Amino acid sequence: RNPDLSPRESVTLSPRRQPLLKLGIIGCGNIGQFIMRNLSREEFRQFSLRVVADIPAAEAKLRELAATYGCDYTTEPLDLAYRGLDVVMECAAPAAAKKYAPTMLRAGLNMVVMSVGAFADPDLMREVQSAAEEGNSRVYLPTGGIAGLDHLKAACLSGMQEATLVMLKSPKSLAGAPFFQDHPVDLFAIRQPTLIFEGNAEAIKGFPQNTNAAVSFSLATLGPDKTRIEVICDPTVAEIRFQIRAKSGAGEIKVDLVNLQSPDNPRTSYKSCCSALATLKRLTDRVQLGT
Repeated sequence: RNPDLSPRESVTLSPRRQPLLKLGIIGCGNIGQFIMRNLSREEFRQFSLRVVADIPAAEAKLRELAATYGCDYTTEPLDLAYRGLDVVMECAAPAAAKKYAPTMLRAGLNMVVMSVGAFADPDLMREVQSAAEEGNSRVYLPTGGIAGLDHLKAACLSGMQEATLVMLKSPKSLAGAPFFQDHPVDLFAIRQPTLIFEGNAEAIKGFPQNTNAAVSFSLATLGPDKTRIEVICDPTVAEIRFQIRAKSGAGEIKVDLVNLQSPDNPRTSYKSCCSALATLKRLTDRVQLGT
């Protein structure tokens, strides 16, 4: 009790407001626009979208989005490192993550990197870790379309023995992947589940729009080189399906996961979009749930 107050006097303390986090977004595609639309929700009131960025070819779209959401735009994403931001979210492509993440982190900006597939490159992982240490910043890799990462990260501490991720996708979801330039397949002639790829997390090179989940899974288990990845084209599925199989000193995990496709892009799961939002929310949550 304050001795200067009489027994009848009282003081009402106002809750301390958390300062706004100034946000920049690289990429004005499906996930980037999903984030922009949802920032108006009550649980994201602590974020202020200040600038959106993409390549010069997307300038017309950037101008439209900037007008819609009341922010600036730039066709040079590296400019975001000098805009006084707190957080930068990359929603573009693995190449964008490789090009921009180290600079942002060295500048002291926290980064949310949606293109987790970029981290199949161990050199990039080392560079990003070094840049984050130099800038006293953090990089967040959202769960994306995968499941069970909390379990897998914990199980790794007991010794991971086996890790396999099977991805079943529709012909429409796989169409246009670079893998088919050297391995031509008539996807739309397939009538039953067909194994398209079997190997490690290097699958991201052939399926850059489809296999972020493979790299996330590998980073939580045996690493990109030793994790087993299978890509299956299944004309009977309208969703994105994953089968997770792992064995460790703590036991086994088997998960069958069904993700609905994003209504705006069949190559992206709706859960990946929601995972991006959930990662942003984590930055301001006072209570952190999960490993």
